Amino acid sequence: MEEYYINKFKTHKSTGGYNLTWGGEGVSSGENHTLYGVTGENHPSWGRKHSEETLKRLSESHMGIKHTEEAKQKLSNALSGKGNPFFGRKYNNATSRYHGVSRVDRRFRALVTVNGKSKHLGYFDTEIEAAQAYNNYVIENRLPQQLNEL
Repeated sequence: MEEYYINKFKTHKSTGGYNLTWGGEGVSSGENHTLYGVTGENHPSWGRKHSEETLKRLSESHMGIKHTEEAKQKLSNALSGKGNPFFGRKYNNATSRYHGVSRVDRRFRALVTVNGKSKHLGYFDTEIEAAQAYNNYVIENRLPQQLNEL
């Protein structure tokens, strides 16, 4: 279709148009794109930095964008569970062996995340007490169990 319309409307550069080619050789995004899966030092943009002016324009172009509830839900679903880039990761400097528990000074804090919002469950003297509080909250509120697969 692209080739047909470039010919029909005479949009090729040789006919005074703006198209550099006669069409048909473009590649869509996704697995067919020539840079699909190219990351790190192999990517042509590796090590390049945007200028301050470009960064400002990019920032301004995104300001005021309102996502629909449907779009927000799709993003949330895509980044939940195993789709979350941090799924199954344990930080080297983690302060607890238990999900939802972290050390704060000499005490342990229990936090649970429900629908993207953190709920503070309290401070506890031991790591086990904090983990039990987290576990009890999950069970009482029938929340999906967190998977700690590595």
